[in-house]
Amino acid sequence: MKKLFVMFALIASLTLFCGNGVVEQNSDSTYELQQNEVYIFDENLDLSWVENNNCYTFAIGRYAAETDVAKNPGEYSGQQLDLDFDSENLANLIKQDLELLRYNNVVISTNCPNLASLSSNQYVICVRGTESIADYHLMRYDSSYNNGQGAWIHKPGDTEVLVFTGTSIEDDWICEYVYNGIACYSEHDDGSIKKYIGDVWFVTFSTDYNFELGGYEVASYTDLLEIQDYPSDNWVLTSSITIPSNQVWQSVENFSGILNGNGKTIYDYKYNGSAIDKIGFVKINSGIIKNLRFSNAQINVTGTIGFGNTINIGIVAAINDGTIKNCQVGYMRNYGEASIVSNVKANVGAIAGNLRGLGVIDSCTAMYFNAIVYGNAGGITGMGEAVQSIMGPLHLSKITNCNVTNSDIALYYGSGGGIL
Repeated sequence: MKKLFVMFALIASLTLFCGNGVVEQNSDSTYELQQNEVYIFDENLDLSWVENNNCYTFAIGRYAAETDVAKNPGEYSGQQLDLDFDSENLANLIKQDLELLRYNNVVISTNCPNLASLSSNQYVICVRGTESIADYHLMRYDSSYNNGQGAWIHKPGDTEVLVFTGTSIEDDWICEYVYNGIACYSEHDDGSIKKYIGDVWFVTFSTDYNFELGGYEVASYTDLLEIQDYPSDNWVLTSSITIPSNQVWQSVENFSGILNGNGKTIYDYKYNGSAIDKIGFVKINSGIIKNLRFSNAQINVTGTIGFGNTINIGIVAAINDGTIKNCQVGYMRNYGEASIVSNVKANVGAIAGNLRGLGVIDSCTAMYFNAIVYGNAGGITGMGEAVQSIMGPLHLSKITNCNVTNSDIALYYGSGGGIL
């Protein structure tokens, strides 16, 4: 996994225009940007995150994953941002956030690095505030922008991403932005344009987190093993991975982050052993697993369980309380099949053994899936359960837009279905 060495420049002062994503469009419809231009993204990128994030999450690279939303410095580490903050307060809050997020070598300083010496995997991010209102703003230096010439990029509140075109980053920053394609500025009561001014602090750090993909890169079996240790993080496969034949995959106990398969495949997931209560790549999924494929997956369960007990078996997850979407189990006959064999009572499905509570399985496919089991079996899931909210109505788990093809389910005893 490639390491990113990131430097943060932060300048702060005192309402949280960019912090909470609130924008106030001025009445001057003829306004033209004075210090910025709109950043042009690759047309193939998913930009659905733009309206949900602010300058902080954009600057530290926590914007692309589905669960990333606008935050203030300190929120990741469970701290409150006071309205009387100063630059040093912000720097320390950001340092604590980044360390909790497993970013490495975090150092705060008032010294600016030499931007000309930055390599392609180094960044500088800066923040500033106004003196009249409790507000802050951050920019991130992109050394690859404009064929390597570099530029400061930033995202005011819930508006579009901009490129700073001012003469110097040390100049006062005009509080301007583009909202729904219209150039705007924020103004004081007397009609003057608000500006960001103040002391500059820098935060340096390194991280393996891929900003654009929204997760830590998983490019090898060694990388895949890290998910077991950090099940609440976000992960993105950047290549297909084969589990070595001499290795036994230890199921992720309770996955609560995001696992984005990115269209890649995990080959040769296997379990051949005794009956335990939860068997699958993930035991319990309460997060999001998406865009992931499994080929040549095999589960063979033998043994005994207590009278009246039922275990849960699924290739992706034994139990799904979260979301599994756009995943595929099985690939082709005689090579990429998926199979589950169990002689004990079990809820069995190619995607999840038990779809529970508010769990969702959406747009998933089982192909060449073969099951010989005792219990409840389905091509997608073996059991669907509801949960009663303490304060509200009954909530049902959901299966939508799923398909099962070229698959066979044989039962010693129990019930079976194509989907459920």
